[in-house]
Order: sequence, then structure tokens, then C-alpha cells
Amino acid sequence: MSESHDVMIVGGAVIGSAVACSLTANSDFTTLDHNTVVESHPQASDPVFANGSPGHGLQQGAAAGRGVSERIIYGGFRTQDLSDVGYERIVGKRPFPEKAVI
Repeated sequence: MSESHDVMIVGGAVIGSAVACSLTANSDFTTLDHNTVVESHPQASDPVFANGSPGHGLQQGAAAGRGVSERIIYGGFRTQDLSDVGYERIVGKRPFPEKAVI
């Protein structure tokens, strides 16, 4: 037997009772391959970008953060090679699709 409850969402907050689970997600990605970008833009070397995570950014966030810090501190990647998710693949139209998402 199921119960019915009135639930209202106001400004992102759930008002009501008996809410079992709620999930809101924001996903952005490149249209080339639906993957992330971690690198500087070729025309503006100062900002280092880590964006476009396709819904699993929490899994990639630590690696992207380390990559950004290494680019800023050392001028390049040191502990991991993130060149496959760089901006040059977008310019060169070389997709790098994510194969580990299940």
C-alpha cells in the first residue's frame, strides 16, 4: 500500500513530507565527444580550464584539480598526463570519448 503526500519545491528546497530521495544534477560537456576539458586555451595561456564534465565530474574532479594546479605551478602536467582531454583536441576535431562510464 502506498501513501500519497503533497510535496512542493520552492527555490530548490523540498517542502513537504515523505520524500524518499531527491537528486538534481547539472551537466555540461563538449559537443565533440561529451568529455571534459582540462587545459589552457591556446589564445589565452593564463586561465587554466577544468570544465565540461559529462555528469561524472565527481569522479574526475580530483584529477582535474591536480592537473590545473600542476599547470599553474609547473607549467605542465607532472603526475598524470591529461593531454588527451586538452583543448587542442577540440580545435583539431579529434574526439576522446569516455569509455569507462557504466
